[in-house]
Amino acid sequence: MLVPLSQVAAWQYSTSSSDIRRYDRQKEIRLSANVEGTSMGEANEAFFEKMESMQVPVGYKVGQAGAGNDMDDSFANMAMALAMAVAFIFMILAAQFESYSEPFAIMFSLPLAMIGALAGLFIAGSELSLVPRWRML
Repeated sequence: MLVPLSQVAAWQYSTSSSDIRRYDRQKEIRLSANVEGTSMGEANEAFFEKMESMQVPVGYKVGQAGAGNDMDDSFANMAMALAMAVAFIFMILAAQFESYSEPFAIMFSLPLAMIGALAGLFIAGSELSLVPRWRML
């Protein structure tokens, strides 16, 4: 026996998005903006300050993607890369000088070199940028 659909369902017309985006099998909404006149770090800081003052409904979470996510990944990997670079440079110097004491004298100059590099960036009015400006596809 056939049953009309109107007896088991109620019709309601509404609008919705034409596609549903998902990230890690969860629905997502992406907001994007071009930020000019400020650095990516300042823009992220201002965004998350505003988000802390907002009441996000239960079940929702706020995150970042794109260049902001790339910047966080770069900073997270920078410490490991720096430690590995120092270790490899020490091994190369130890092999070249056939000694462990002489490479220590050279390696102790690294903090002074970093201070000089950061002072040079400050004097030039430049920023230390770890996020690539382009990507290879």
